[in-house]
Amino acid sequence: MAEGPFYVTGSVGGLWRMDTTNSAAVFSSGATTGPGTNTTTYNIGPTVSLGIGYRLPWSLRVEGEIDYAHFTTASVDPLSTDGTFPGLNGSKLSTNSGGEHNRYVATANVFYDIALRGRFTPYVGGGFGYARADGTAGHFTETNGRAFTENTSTINDPVVLGEAGVTIRLTDSWAVVPAYRYMHIFNTSGSVSENDNIFKLGVRFSF
Repeated sequence: MAEGPFYVTGSVGGLWRMDTTNSAAVFSSGATTGPGTNTTTYNIGPTVSLGIGYRLPWSLRVEGEIDYAHFTTASVDPLSTDGTFPGLNGSKLSTNSGGEHNRYVATANVFYDIALRGRFTPYVGGGFGYARADGTAGHFTETNGRAFTENTSTINDPVVLGEAGVTIRLTDSWAVVPAYRYMHIFNTSGSVSENDNIFKLGVRFSF
């Protein structure tokens, strides 16, 4: 029996958010403020997704997908460029607590299957959609021992993605799908743009 045109799919994997640099950071303590820069690094976190798709002619597939990811801030490198805050000298500060990030993404995707003989079908594709991310305050200790806090954050921004993977058919209905995804979240809500590398393993059921 051949594969049906509809399918449902789910995946689990790891998300690595690439470092971000804010060259227009503003630091404050009470009524005192000063300009600076800040580079943030992130720990790898888990991601899960669910989707439903339909096979079109010409080896194309369309798919709607939602996914959730959780990751944490690993470190910040705040630099007070005018010297207002001498403790912020560009040294790396590790997270003491907080810095939790929860991200929700919904996308519409199109994939092209590269027909090969056998059970293996490579594919490439891309998509676009919308992302919401919420971050809790991160707490750090400056080199002079003072506390440093990175504020909470919320973004609601458009997202684009590119993906490559391979469908490994187990039966006419079931397949496993290892894949790599690159995702870019645009800076439209005043936040720093986000670039992610996602490695995932999916399961697909066709009907």
